[in-house]
Amino acid sequence: VFHLLLGMFDSDQSGTINFQEFANLWSYINQWKGVFDRYDTDRSGQIEKNELFSAFTQMGYNVSPQFVDLIIYK
Repeated sequence: VFHLLLGMFDSDQSGTINFQEFANLWSYINQWKGVFDRYDTDRSGQIEKNELFSAFTQMGYNVSPQFVDLIIYK
């Protein structure tokens, strides 16, 4: 996963990331952390079934509890 992230932000294809590329990567990670924190309502550090169901609903998806079960237990 780490190499995938580096590849996504290595804009000059050098095989390394410079400071600006790192800053972009850091911003991307923090944006995802913000999304995670928004839906981890009990602050457990995990997205639980009810939180995932709520996240899908708030994003406009009409999913069943059974669908969320499939995602969680796969």
